[in-house]
Amino acid sequence: FHPMYEMFYRSISQEEARRSLGISGNTLLFFGGIRAYKGLHYLLRAIPRVLREVPVTLLVTGEFFENKQPYLDEIRKLRIEERVTIVDRYVANEEVALFFSAADVLITPYVFGPQSGVVVIAYSFGKPVIATKNLGEVVEEGKTGYLVPARDSEKLAEAIIRFYRERDQTDFSGHIEQFRRTHSWQAFCDRIIQEVIRVRA
Repeated sequence: FHPMYEMFYRSISQEEARRSLGISGNTLLFFGGIRAYKGLHYLLRAIPRVLREVPVTLLVTGEFFENKQPYLDEIRKLRIEERVTIVDRYVANEEVALFFSAADVLITPYVFGPQSGVVVIAYSFGKPVIATKNLGEVVEEGKTGYLVPARDSEKLAEAIIRFYRERDQTDFSGHIEQFRRTHSWQAFCDRIIQEVIRVRA
């Protein structure tokens, strides 16, 4: 498994983080280098549906490793310019806390890929994750977040709406804390040692 990235954590209030970034209200975070497999287009297409029921800001943070223009064109076409904030650059380690502290939830609509370092960063800040089902190894449905089919903007929108409806009734923080314990570096090392002992026996 992918161990926790606790080194990024520093204490900063959500209000302070949002003020620093010039945003307010419900905030979704898409974080990391932008490549086709990350599924950002599907998230953008989900936002109009979400906005019909929940006011949100989508904070897209990370360097574009492909042509940025199609994303900007889609944002314009969907008429969500005022609801999407893009930070198009590499984010230094010292800044990571600012973006995760500002968010309510991390969105990872990846088309493929069974692991994500970004998910465990979110957990280090106690943030739940809405992800595609290929990340089912690191996101526990209804506990540390929600899982949706890849390439399905409608289901993604429904999960975001569900999150805002249920977040006060769901113990995300307790389940995330349990995940942090079982996926610590100590647990990772213990697992390796156990495997070495088993093979040598």
